[in-house]
Amino acid sequence: LASSALLTANALVKGGGACWLCGGIPKTRRLAVDHDHKTGRIRGVLCFRCNRYRVSSDTAADAPMHRRIADYLTSTFDGRK
Repeated sequence: LASSALLTANALVKGGGACWLCGGIPKTRRLAVDHDHKTGRIRGVLCFRCNRYRVSSDTAADAPMHRRIADYLTSTFDGRK
């Protein structure tokens, strides 16, 4: 199994250091490596707000964000590879 540092690096490189959903670059918190708890698949890196509120609950009010969330969650990207 690859190290978590390598997995994080792969995901960060693909995302350019920005949150994969909102595109923001965090100022005070690190990006979180988001993963599927059932399969272990690494989906990408998210800022605290997107990881906590947009992916884990249904609080995003605008349709474009819901589409981005749906695309993100159904993506086949796997940061372990």
